Amino acid sequence: MSTASLYTIRLKKMEHMENEYYYFDFEKPEDFHFDEGQYGVFGFKDKEIEGRKFRAFSLASTDDENLIRIATRIPETPSDFKKNMLALKPGDEMTMNAPRGEFLYDSEHIAVFIAGGIGITPIRSMLLCKKRLEAHKHDV
Repeated sequence: MSTASLYTIRLKKMEHMENEYYYFDFEKPEDFHFDEGQYGVFGFKDKEIEGRKFRAFSLASTDDENLIRIATRIPETPSDFKKNMLALKPGDEMTMNAPRGEFLYDSEHIAVFIAGGIGITPIRSMLLCKKRLEAHKHDV
């Protein structure tokens, strides 16, 4: 498992999926590696945020993808943090302290994944990893 470090990451794109759900793709630093299922603690570099200054988001991408993807629910009346996330433009920067966490896919065991709403993000990462690691099996 990798040790957490502080990174500056640049937004590639943000997309509104449906309802109140959005995903954000950031450029992946060359020296950043993580295990699928881990998360990062995100903050803004140049903005003063009211309320909580940092948020933890599961990494929805896999380590072999050339991006860092996070997803979140942003309600109609968002926190100041999420309001600033909606205002991000490609090229804007955030900080990420990552990787963190031990909710990992273990290919040695059978797994059943159950998630609701935005809780699917770490599972997306794990399922894509499982698919890559077990491409010869037919249970994905």
